[in-house]
Amino acid sequence: HDFATLHLNIIRKQAGYKPVPNGARMYLSLQLLHGTVAQLKESGQLGTEKNISVARKLGFPEIIMPGDVRNDLYITLVSGEFQRDQKKSHKNIECEICVVAQGGQLVQNCIVPGVSVEKATSYRGTVLYHNNYPMWEDIIKFDIPFDQFYSAHLRFTFMHKSTN
Repeated sequence: HDFATLHLNIIRKQAGYKPVPNGARMYLSLQLLHGTVAQLKESGQLGTEKNISVARKLGFPEIIMPGDVRNDLYITLVSGEFQRDQKKSHKNIECEICVVAQGGQLVQNCIVPGVSVEKATSYRGTVLYHNNYPMWEDIIKFDIPFDQFYSAHLRFTFMHKSTN
């Protein structure tokens, strides 16, 4: 089973999944809050948590306000199909993505791994064990500087990772 489609398989109640043993649990609580972050902090609705991360909406608003600069590029690493070659077993495929400037040098710190996380120079996808048809379904956000946006390109490197 592929990790990228795990949730679909569970929803469809496909066989091959066992319940988690008692004692191994994770609880998640969600609450819909209305207002800006400043309003929520002022009213005390956010509690006493100091390090609250705010993620911007994936996509763009109907109206872009003056001074609101966004040069976001989103790509989705969906899947791949690789040959076994002379090996007896399938490969362990890893994908690395980086941004290369016109002169061939890497664009530093332009990949955004997540909210409140430092930007990275390269992205490395999950290595799927013995799978020649990996499905990642990873959404990667790039924040490429304006002066390099049109002259830079993305470099995808696919490699076999040994388990040794």
